[in-house]
Amino acid sequence: MSTLFSYIYNIITWGYFARKAWTHYVQSVNKYLLMEVGNNAEIKNIVMRERHMIVLVYRLYKMRILQLKNDIDVLILGNSLYFLGRHKNALEIYDWLIKVDPKMRNVRYNKCITLGDMDKYEDALVCWDELLTIDSESKEAWFNKGMLFIACGKYVKAIECYDRALDIDNSFLESWYNKGIAFCEMGKYQDALACFNKTLSINNTDAEAWFNKGAMLRQLGNYEHALTCYQRATDLKSDLKEAWCHIAVVLAELNK
Repeated sequence: MSTLFSYIYNIITWGYFARKAWTHYVQSVNKYLLMEVGNNAEIKNIVMRERHMIVLVYRLYKMRILQLKNDIDVLILGNSLYFLGRHKNALEIYDWLIKVDPKMRNVRYNKCITLGDMDKYEDALVCWDELLTIDSESKEAWFNKGMLFIACGKYVKAIECYDRALDIDNSFLESWYNKGIAFCEMGKYQDALACFNKTLSINNTDAEAWFNKGAMLRQLGNYEHALTCYQRATDLKSDLKEAWCHIAVVLAELNK
């Protein structure tokens, strides 16, 4: 009986301190963790500092010992689990929130990103399609769907998605860049070059775009202009090893 009492006492104690710690955590991070998830090192560092508390809150919440105040708290928990790399747990939270409100766009977005990070591409594509039925004007959704098609080697479908994103925002730099990558993978170097030129017209300090423009020019036999692009890329990003390697190759080709 004393063992049972001790167990109950510990659960209550954990719940009490978890609630206090969680309340303080939500107050400090809600402006960061209500947004869409992705590769954000700053937010990840904030979350990692509280990882033990977050995992405890998740376990107590699943056991229905700890009740979170509202759906915003639940979303913050799901996003925190995502940044901890606990994607399966994050998906459980997102699915629960979608059941409560199927039109929660940001939750569906985060679910799609999470599925993609787990390499569940088919499930992620279905998820993006569901999101686009709710918000067909989301350029980010079209862009991310295109990224999945590139990962699957379906470059024509990827380009179709990037075109939809560009119909919404013609200055969407990432879509122009990735469209260029898709054309490159298809061996359509002239089309790819046009995309990288458009990327650089929007942002001429993008080292990767200069490098890829150089790569397309080299494929098209324009070695001198390719060299200029590679040098521009290394001026902007001196540790871009690929550009230095290509400079050496192009110099060798020019000296033949």
